[in-house]
Order: sequence, then C-alpha cells, then structure tokens
Amino acid sequence: MTNKILICVKIPMIDDEYDIFIPAFKTIFNVTRLIEQAISEMTYNDYVSSGSAMLYDDSGKLINPNTIVKDSGLTNGSTVIMI
Repeated sequence: MTNKILICVKIPMIDDEYDIFIPAFKTIFNVTRLIEQAISEMTYNDYVSSGSAMLYDDSGKLINPNTIVKDSGLTNGSTVIMI
C-alpha cells in the first residue's frame, strides 16, 4: 500500500488546477489545510487561505472532512474541487 496519492485539485477562485500528492492516512480536513498552504506558496500568495475551504469530488459532492483519505474514495488521478 502506498502512503500518498496523486490528485488534481481545481481551484475556481484563481481559475487554476494543480497535481498534488496527498498523504493517504490523514483526514480530508488536514489534507485540505495542507493543500491550501501549498497552493498559497506556489501562487506567491495569489491564493489566500480562508481556513474554511472544503473539497468536493468532480461531481460536486462534498467529501466528508472527517474521513481518512484512503477511505474517502480518492485514488490516483482523482480530481477534486477546492472551494
């Protein structure tokens, strides 16, 4: 079993998307905070972390923030939307 998965994160706020490796054994809540921090750094603060962003699957369904990534249905190549 692998410890990380590669996902595509779409961010409508800045009209961009990023491929990011996320840890498989952290909660979606913690991973969302890590993604926000990484995106903020990669965009030289064009994206300002709200601290309340949520992840949605590509069909628009909220991914439960209390779920562990490996149990959330996300797999390598999954696309999520961060709002």
